[in-house]
Parts: sequence; C-alpha cells; structure tokens
Amino acid sequence: MVSKTKKLYQGFKNVGFIDSCHYITDEGNDENKNSIFHRNTKTFEYTKSEILRFVNSFGCSFDEVVILPDLAGYRVFKDHGGYNFGDTFQHNQERTERAEVIRKHFYALEKSEGKQYPNLSLWVDQDNPELLHLLRHFNGYNKHWSIQNIENWIDTVTETTLGKYAC
Repeated sequence: MVSKTKKLYQGFKNVGFIDSCHYITDEGNDENKNSIFHRNTKTFEYTKSEILRFVNSFGCSFDEVVILPDLAGYRVFKDHGGYNFGDTFQHNQERTERAEVIRKHFYALEKSEGKQYPNLSLWVDQDNPELLHLLRHFNGYNKHWSIQNIENWIDTVTETTLGKYAC
C-alpha cells in the first residue's frame, strides 16, 4: 500500500508543495480568517514556470517568478508579525555571494573539527542586510556570532548574545 504522502509526491521530478495559502488583508490572523486552503497540500513540479502558473491560478497576473538562495536575505514573514512583499525586496547578488563564501568557510571549519554532519545556521539579519548571524550547535549548548557581510568579514566576527536558541 502506498502512503498518502508518497501518493502526493508521485510523478514529480522535483516536487513543490504548499500546505496553506491565505489572502493578506491586514485584518490580523489572516491564515485562519482568510484561508484559500489550509492543511490541504497542493503539489506541483518545482520549476519557475509551474510556480508562476500555480500563483497565477489564484487570479494573479505575474509575469515572472524569481527564486533566490537562502542567503539572499528575503523572508516572507517578519519576525514580529506581518509580511515582506517580494516586489519591494532589493536583491544584492554581490552580498549574497559573500554570504555563501562565509557559509562555506564555517562548513569547512566544522568538517575540519571532525563533524561528519556540520551543524550550523547562517542567516541574514531582518533589519540590516549587511549583518549575518551564525549559530553553531555544540553538544548541549549553542554559540552565536555576528558577522558584517563585507569584503574583510573575517575581522568582524564577534561572539554575541542572541537571546534565543539557548545562546
């Protein structure tokens, strides 16, 4: 017997899925009040054209979709509620490439320390796109560093208190 999950993903080379979709009305609690669908997973081939087709199936008329890497800094949801709209986001390719160099540096560092599976998180600060946060996970504790995403970034690495994630 094929599980419900396996059936949902069958037939796709690269499956894209969305399990919740809602209208943004600024009334608050949009996910629950203005749901298009909730907990009814929709699947599609994860390609630009199929993502665009899926989005436009809700009555939109977008011409293009842009898929950014994680370290570009774009996030849909703001930390303290609300949304970041994609059409107002200013992507900086140079800054994204520097952030990826920084990620690779710390990934290689963790590998050199003997970790078979490096365990770190690197993300762009929500309010300052020139600031990166590095969270390294150790046995029983975490440490957080702030890094300025500039050319000589290695000189800016500073251990800081994050105030969450136990560090």
